[in-house]
Amino acid sequence: YSADGEFAVTSGADGSIRLWKLSGAPVRVIRGSFANPFVDISIADEQLVTLRKDTGLRTRSLPGCETIQLVENHGGAWMTTCRLTPHHFLIGTEDGRLLLWDMEANEVVTEWATEFKSQIEAIRLSREGRLLAVHFYDEDTVTLFEIKHTNPPELVRTHEVVANIQHVALSSSGRWLAVTDGDDISVWYTATGKCVATLTGHTSTVMTLAFSEDEQMLVSGSRDRQVKVWEWKNARSVHSLEGHRDDVQSVAVSVDGRTIASGDRGGRIKLWHARLGSELLEISTGSQPVSYLMFSDDGHWLASIDGHASLRLIDGRPLDENAP
Repeated sequence: YSADGEFAVTSGADGSIRLWKLSGAPVRVIRGSFANPFVDISIADEQLVTLRKDTGLRTRSLPGCETIQLVENHGGAWMTTCRLTPHHFLIGTEDGRLLLWDMEANEVVTEWATEFKSQIEAIRLSREGRLLAVHFYDEDTVTLFEIKHTNPPELVRTHEVVANIQHVALSSSGRWLAVTDGDDISVWYTATGKCVATLTGHTSTVMTLAFSEDEQMLVSGSRDRQVKVWEWKNARSVHSLEGHRDDVQSVAVSVDGRTIASGDRGGRIKLWHARLGSELLEISTGSQPVSYLMFSDDGHWLASIDGHASLRLIDGRPLDENAP
C-alpha cells in the first residue's frame, strides 16, 4: 500500500507488476518477463520501487510510473531490498552481501560482506528504522543489525538467532523477533539475542506469523489448519481458531489489533474477532492458495494475493464499525 492509502501494487507470475487504485481499478501495468522477473516491489516515500535480479533497482513516480532513477546491477544477483532513508537503499544479494546504494551519488557507497555465502532471503526493517533483521536462506540464521543514521548510514552487527528457521516476523519496534522451527515458535529479544519464549501447541509445520502493532499478541497459522493467538510473553495460547479446511498459509492483524485475517491453501479467507476468538466472516476466493494478506493502516481494507497472482481488496469498514 501507499502511505496515503490510495494505491496497492502487486507482482504476477508472468513477471509483470500492476498498480491499482483501492477501488479495484488498474492504473498501470509494467511488463516483465519470466527470464528476468521482479524479485521485490514496494511503495516508499510515494514512489514505486522495483528490483530485478539481473537488471537492477528502479524508482518510479506515482501514479504515472515514469522512471525517476535506475540503479543498474553490474555484478551478482540482487534478491531483496528495503529503503533505509529517503536517499539510501539496502540491497541483499544471492551470495550473502549487503549493498548500500546512495541514490544521490548513484553508486554503492558501502558493502558489508557477511560470513555466509548463501542467498539473503528477506530483510525486515523495524517501523522506526533502527533495527534490521536479515534472513539467510540456507543457513538457518537471522543476523540482527543496529542502524546508525549517519551519512551514509552504518550497520552495526549485534546478534545472531540460530535455529531451524523457516519463517520470520519482526515486531513494529524491532524489539522482538519471532521465528518458526517446524511446529514450534520461538521469540527472541533483539537487544540481547536471547530466546525469551517458546510457543508449542501446533501439531504440524507453522507456515506464517504476525505480531500485533502493540506487540502483545502473536498470531500463527499452520498446516494443522489452525490459527493460534498467543499471549507470547506468558507462552500461552489464548485462542485456537478452527474452521479452515486446508493448510493456513497467511495471517495478518489489523493495526488496531481488533481483527485477525487468515488465508488457506484452498482459497478461503477468514476474519476473526481477536479478543473473543469468534469468526466474523468467511470469503471464498476460488481454489488458489491465499499466499499473502495485509491490512491497510486505517484498517478499512484487506489485500489478499493468491496463487494466480490475483489481487483482491476487501472493504472492512462495516466489520470495523460493528466490532465491539
